[in-house]
Amino acid sequence: MVIVSIIIPNFNGSRFIPRLFKSLIAQTYRSFEIIFVDNGSSDNSLPILNTILKDIPPEINVQIVKLNINTGYCKANNIGAARAKGKYLLFLNNDTFVSQSFLNELVSVLDAYPEVGACGSRIMFADSIALQTIGQTLDKYGWVDTLKDDTIVSGSRIDASFYPAFVAVIVRGNILSKCGSFDENLFVTGDYDLGWRIRLMGFSQAVALDSVCYHYGGWTVRMLPDLNRYFLTYKEKTYTLLKNFSLSRILTRFPFSVALMLASSSYKTFKLRKPYLPLLVYAFIWNVKNAKKLIIERTEVQNRRVVTDDEIETYMSDYPAILKRIHEIGDVSTQNL
Repeated sequence: MVIVSIIIPNFNGSRFIPRLFKSLIAQTYRSFEIIFVDNGSSDNSLPILNTILKDIPPEINVQIVKLNINTGYCKANNIGAARAKGKYLLFLNNDTFVSQSFLNELVSVLDAYPEVGACGSRIMFADSIALQTIGQTLDKYGWVDTLKDDTIVSGSRIDASFYPAFVAVIVRGNILSKCGSFDENLFVTGDYDLGWRIRLMGFSQAVALDSVCYHYGGWTVRMLPDLNRYFLTYKEKTYTLLKNFSLSRILTRFPFSVALMLASSSYKTFKLRKPYLPLLVYAFIWNVKNAKKLIIERTEVQNRRVVTDDEIETYMSDYPAILKRIHEIGDVSTQNL
């Protein structure tokens, strides 16, 4: 019986595939399948994978789904999830490799804590073996930040962050039928949108610190040109806030979020001499043009939710993460906006 379906979306990740599959084959936990969704890669990802599969243990089932175009992170994960047979679904980035007990530790948390809907790993930088994150925080205005705490390195922590790092996260399969799967209108922010919706369904989220994932760090996203990444980030941030917040929170939180977006884009336009501010305007225009689509998605989310925003905001930070980063290190890079 398959307990875990490991879903790996891939786009031109040939350099990472051998080490990733070597680490998965070495897992102490064996009741899993792998669903490899190739997003129209133009490199030799598939030939490399096919070579690896010739020597893979027969008890490990690997499905290869070949797409003709890059459909993005969200749609690729949904395509993989639709083929999954496991009780639990594990979404794993292609630019990773994992510890031998990686899968066992994740499964143990979900088995032990029925209130936990999703559990992430401790994410380490693959190049430096330094801590990258143990989860993601979200402030009340839509900015994401990484949670780093290397004082505790074992055991599990529940609700330490707003949502797990979706670099490597295991989710109960029945949750996706309750809160909806990844939103395919999103390309780069589908992780925190889904993490938010899991919370709206009343589930806690956790990190298994003994489950270690080594991550090379946003390889696929970094292949996007900076201005494209910026447009997608602000377009999708606006969309997600308007979809997941209640109307009262939209009225109180969204205006300040817009002010922060305007301030940061103006600063980047002035500092880097690139058209970030016009792209922000285009991001807002996209949401206006797609208002019907947004309303449909929002109606579904609000009808499914079982907890109030008062409860949701107990897991959010009060101080805008973007202001904190600018104050501390002057970091206004696109991935932090």
